[in-house]
Amino acid sequence: MKREIIIKFDGGDADKHYVDMKLLGQSLQGFDQIISSGIIFYIFKRPPKRRERAPVIVKANQPKVGSHEIEAVIEAAKILLPLAWPNLTDGSSNYLWHFVSYILKNNGGRKSEAKMHEDNLIEILSKQSEANERSQDAWREHVAEWRDQLFDLTKRLIPASVNAIAPIGSSVLSTSFTAGSAAPTLIDEPMADAIRSKGEIEISDLEQMDLQTDGFVHHSRRLNVVNPFKPGSYINAEIYDPLVHNAPNVYSEAANRKATIRAHVKVARRQDNIENIYIMIFVSEL
Repeated sequence: MKREIIIKFDGGDADKHYVDMKLLGQSLQGFDQIISSGIIFYIFKRPPKRRERAPVIVKANQPKVGSHEIEAVIEAAKILLPLAWPNLTDGSSNYLWHFVSYILKNNGGRKSEAKMHEDNLIEILSKQSEANERSQDAWREHVAEWRDQLFDLTKRLIPASVNAIAPIGSSVLSTSFTAGSAAPTLIDEPMADAIRSKGEIEISDLEQMDLQTDGFVHHSRRLNVVNPFKPGSYINAEIYDPLVHNAPNVYSEAANRKATIRAHVKVARRQDNIENIYIMIFVSEL
């Protein structure tokens, strides 16, 4: 029985239909470890043991000419129950998509979105397990144990998450993952930075913000701005808007005049402190 997953790379080198080979290999190894850990957690209701691998094979097909997608097939070993296996990537359950999305979003500073995947994972495990025949108190204790194990596994998979997003920022601008018929889960540069930080960083939704510029560094795509959350102080804002690659551009020209710009941004926070501002889309100069 076979199930399809797709890993897609966008922006940067991917627009020319190639990705840095070393970083691509690192990314596939990271996804492989996350997928394997998720399947072990599903089958045995526990995190994987040291060096334990899932009884599955993930085979990546040769990339198609003119494509920047990696299409892979998951083949089930005989040990997997035929009735349980379809839940990994089929129908409304799609456990595998929820698991990979949960790990990457939790480690990537999107914890509110990750919570939705966590709740779905627990529901899938509940339906698949015979433990729901226990008393209500015992059942709640069982669910609490799964959540604790899932939290610990998320931390253990930080190195695998770092590997999975290795090309982002160096070779490509974003990576997406999907399994079965699920909508792609997108990992962009702000999320990739949060994963690499290995800390408790929360990335906001896209929001509109007015920023007073004070300087621009073209080679690092950084704009020095007045910190909108601490007037009188300054912060570097990283620019991921494609307009920044032009010279001159709207950002360098605004910085020359120390003008205020309006942009769509994402904000990285660590324990209520502003860690970074990511400028995604220029709106206008005010």
